[in-house]
This record gives sequence, C-alpha cells and structure tokens, in this order.
Amino acid sequence: MKSLLLLALGLARTVVLGARIEAERIVVSVRPYKREQRRCPVCGRACDFYDMANRGAPRLWRAMDLARSACYLEYAPCRVRCPEHGVRTEAVPWARHGARFTRDFEDWVAWLAVRCTAC
Repeated sequence: MKSLLLLALGLARTVVLGARIEAERIVVSVRPYKREQRRCPVCGRACDFYDMANRGAPRLWRAMDLARSACYLEYAPCRVRCPEHGVRTEAVPWARHGARFTRDFEDWVAWLAVRCTAC
C-alpha cells in the first residue's frame, strides 16, 4: 500500500507513514527521509533544530487526485536555524518553500493554465 502511494503520487525522498479517508478526501501521512530533514528551504543546508512550527500541528499540502478524490499530504515540519538565512520552516522534498501544494500539483495547474487559455 505504501509503495503504491509513493508511485501514484510521484513522491521522491519521502516515507509514507499511513493513509486515511476523511469524508471526501484522502490524507496521506508522510515525512522526508532522515537525511532530508531539517534543511534550510533557501540553501538546502542541514541546520540545527529551532522549534516546532505551529506548535507541532501537521500541515496539509494538496496533491494530485487519487480515484476522483482530493488527496493531501500531511506532515508536521519543524523550524530550523540556518547560519545564513536565520530561522525558517524546514524544506520538504514534495513542495516548494512556502507552497501549500505539491510540486506536481503546481506544475499540472501551470500546464493547464497555458494549454486551456480561451481563444
């Protein structure tokens, strides 16, 4: 099941912890590989732990749909102290810094915006 979700969602450098169905959506609990955790989102450098972002509450990133159901990735990122960029929320491999959507979802929406323009 976990490897199927990794393939279906196109996740790299990510561990699937579990999945659950909530009403009309699928929520997949994930985390980055250990060596990918606690990295500065700007420079990618491994940094020291600062504190838990949002008091450890998990964040949701919108991913590509699975079987006509909205899919979200769930993870509780920490904040890191980068010597060069200061305190930042750690980088995650499935999304760009500051995004609430996965890279694949953003790329798909951008492609649709270009291809589906009104003539």
